[in-house]
Amino acid sequence: MNPQRSARRRPVTSRRRHLASLGLAAASAAALLYLIPGPGASRTGPPETFPAAAPVPAPEAVAAAAPVPAPEPAVAAAPAPAPAPEAALPPRPPAPRRDARAKVRPGDTLTGILQRENLLDDAHALIGLGAPARPLFDLRPGQVLHLERGADGLEHLMHRPRDAEELHFRRTAGGYASWRVALPVETSRRLYRGAIDRHLFGAGQAAGLSDT
Repeated sequence: MNPQRSARRRPVTSRRRHLASLGLAAASAAALLYLIPGPGASRTGPPETFPAAAPVPAPEAVAAAAPVPAPEPAVAAAPAPAPAPEAALPPRPPAPRRDARAKVRPGDTLTGILQRENLLDDAHALIGLGAPARPLFDLRPGQVLHLERGADGLEHLMHRPRDAEELHFRRTAGGYASWRVALPVETSRRLYRGAIDRHLFGAGQAAGLSDT
């Protein structure tokens, strides 16, 4: 076989193959152009139909068509309750005076001492006891009444008519209760000297004797 002849045939064969590829590409492009129509082209077959868009109403028409709700009836507000009147506070009782001492002065009586201490009403209750309160009617100067005041007046009174005895009066629901308390006494002997001018009691006091 002639080498020059075979060399001439190879370019012819390659050219044919290239032309066949170009033809196949052109056919494919034509098919695509047929399947996908361009702008303004129409496909074969019945045209597709789409529903017409509903007209958009104007805002004024929508506002006019919407029902206007009826106004709710006004509810009257309940009146505020009036403030309750403040209760009046009871008067404050006086502070108790514990173990107050009232010294008997010359000419003093039970009524006068309790009146001086603003306890005159209690004096009438003590006087009403009768015999248990009799030592209170024979007071002597220098003696001491121990008073205890409470919210209702005189709560307790203690009187020592003699060194060996205490007399107590305590307020109760029905008035005053009384009792006596005997005290232990230490005895001793003392000598006093004096002159009796008018009476023995005055001479004894002048000599330094106790009232009891």
